[in-house]
Amino acid sequence: MTRAELLHVLQLSRPAAVFTVAGQSLDTLVAAIDVLEDKQLQHHYRTAKCIFVVDPAHNDYGKPAQATASREYPLHGRAWTALLNTGSQKAEWHIPPMTEEECTARIALIMWSSGTSVRPTTCCM
Repeated sequence: MTRAELLHVLQLSRPAAVFTVAGQSLDTLVAAIDVLEDKQLQHHYRTAKCIFVVDPAHNDYGKPAQATASREYPLHGRAWTALLNTGSQKAEWHIPPMTEEECTARIALIMWSSGTSVRPTTCCM
């Protein structure tokens, strides 16, 4: 996705969590956050630790799923494996509870690109 597309999504939908791939995709997300006009929202994305990074170069998908030590990413981004809970540790991050109205009115918007068309694909749930 382009910086402008991400900026539009961040401003309008204010996602509780953002998942991205390390490298250019993460750099584009950082650039979009840098130009947010809403400084409170900008501060939120810079400090809330709600950006999760999939880093194929540093994730060993052949091993059993487990939380692993996180690499350093901009904006306090963390490896997606931080979401894996082995049961012996308290979850570090969760989506805050929603009101009944939010539960009925909110949707999950998943946007991705296969990399072949360079065009984003969207799925609403």
